[in-house]
Amino acid sequence: MMAGFQDILSHLSAGGGILWPLALVCFLMWAGIFERLLFFRRLLTRDLPPDTAVAMALDSTRSLPLGQGLSLRLIQDFRSRRSGICMLDRSILRECGLRIRRDLNRGIPQIQVLAAVSPLFGLLGTVKGMIVTFDVMALAGTGDARGMAAGISEALVTTQCGLMVAIPGIIMAMYLTRQARRATFRLDRLYAMLERQLR
Repeated sequence: MMAGFQDILSHLSAGGGILWPLALVCFLMWAGIFERLLFFRRLLTRDLPPDTAVAMALDSTRSLPLGQGLSLRLIQDFRSRRSGICMLDRSILRECGLRIRRDLNRGIPQIQVLAAVSPLFGLLGTVKGMIVTFDVMALAGTGDARGMAAGISEALVTTQCGLMVAIPGIIMAMYLTRQARRATFRLDRLYAMLERQLR
């Protein structure tokens, strides 16, 4: 355990200080990814069928089942604010739908930005490592192989780590975007069915 921790620290120090902010970017990105994965799992699994959801939304005497599905969120929000006046209820329903739609896309742009920034940290480390290599060559020529190797190692390690953070981050951002579109489609279908029933 301790040896593994020492290996991580030596790997981070081999990056010449660039890997510390990259590690922070990686942590923030994966924290956002896991939060969104749990959010969509709660929202899209065991959700009510659209017909049942519409019936429950219109009949305030029916008790709502426990859960955090997409339909239940819309129904709970709408039933808690419903006025009984058709035009006002349609406005309330629209506002409830917009609020949920905003929640569906929350956090995904930040994940995309963090995934896009990480290879730039790798590029910064590459430039810094090459500068170290050229400084060694300027002072000692090509005779100081160890000094040159340290600069080249810094350049390659930071590039590798930047890509290792970016590639899975981009893939997960695309997956989460697809999940958000899927949830938006289900929300729009339920919204349209409810709006038709409001008279």
